[in-house]
Amino acid sequence: MKIILFTRTELKEGHGDVVRVVELSKAINKRHQVHLAMLDSNQTSFCGIEIVRINKYLLKVPFLALFSFYKIVREIKPDIIQAESYQTAYLCGILSRFGKNNPKCIWDIHGDILSELEFEEKSIYNFVKMLNTKLMVFLSKTLVKNKIVVSHNQKRELKQKSHIWVIPNGHSPENLINPRNIALQKNKPILTYVGTLEKWAKVSDLIEAFRIVTEKSSCFLYVIGDGPDMSKLRERVKHYNLEKTVLFTGKIPYGSIKNYLHASDILLAPFPDHTALRVACPIKLLEYMSVGKPIVTMNIGEIPSIMERSKAAIVTSPDVASFANGIIKLIYDKNLQIEISKNAKLLSREFTWEKMGKKLLAVYDEVENRGDN
Repeated sequence: MKIILFTRTELKEGHGDVVRVVELSKAINKRHQVHLAMLDSNQTSFCGIEIVRINKYLLKVPFLALFSFYKIVREIKPDIIQAESYQTAYLCGILSRFGKNNPKCIWDIHGDILSELEFEEKSIYNFVKMLNTKLMVFLSKTLVKNKIVVSHNQKRELKQKSHIWVIPNGHSPENLINPRNIALQKNKPILTYVGTLEKWAKVSDLIEAFRIVTEKSSCFLYVIGDGPDMSKLRERVKHYNLEKTVLFTGKIPYGSIKNYLHASDILLAPFPDHTALRVACPIKLLEYMSVGKPIVTMNIGEIPSIMERSKAAIVTSPDVASFANGIIKLIYDKNLQIEISKNAKLLSREFTWEKMGKKLLAVYDEVENRGDN
């Protein structure tokens, strides 16, 4: 079959949505002919996948965007078009119903599309929610990262057509092996956080938790990543006189992060309690588990719940004191560190991109065989 994946994202290294699109594209490209339609890409191919350029300025005008998508579909004549954002889902849905070749349409929901509307008027929120639910029914299939994405009311409306397929994010174990030895402090436990340093990520809470930890244990914290909050976080570290124990690496190439993960003793993943995080499937946690290191995270979303049931992490409530206590507990319990590391490694095998790709191929087979539209 010919398949087009329409996405608004660009090829940004390490970005979660980009990793998902690229890895699933690579998996299905083994059996089908895949075209990846992306914003203003200068590349014509990537990992053996043909890239089709979308002009980002055309997407700002609905009619021009629809015409642009129509031209791509008319030229390639796909059997399935897969939308990777809600904006492209509307356009792909129209082409699926009224296009000349009438391709099947699948929507891959990357997160909670309503989280940005939480602070708008309730009438606006409910209208967009209704519109998106109707869109799900309109399309052939809807893919979600976890069951939390779909609300109770949406589940009732979609139940009859079995529209929902849960395909979580994955990781590539082969990308996390053979680390290069790096010179980190070895005389004390090394705690490591990987992620963006933006206000919404609340890395400031991580610094607060580490301050509490240092009252009970002597250790180092490596903060891997960059973002607009870097200077404020450095100021906070200086205020607490932690400059010698909190080390900011700045942005590190995605392929080199594994070196720090393997060199660490405990990996940290705090999350703010926000709708977007409750429906997310953090690739970071899957990669943490894959390297077989003890983990401390918070009970925000579905993946931490699975980790807690599998005893693959210490999962705390989303507050500074609880998170700090979880870290302290793990530092002083070596047997627990070994148990969590072993369980995390085992659980990570259930979340590889290879397995997620097979699930997506099964969706395509069902759509093709049943003639859904």
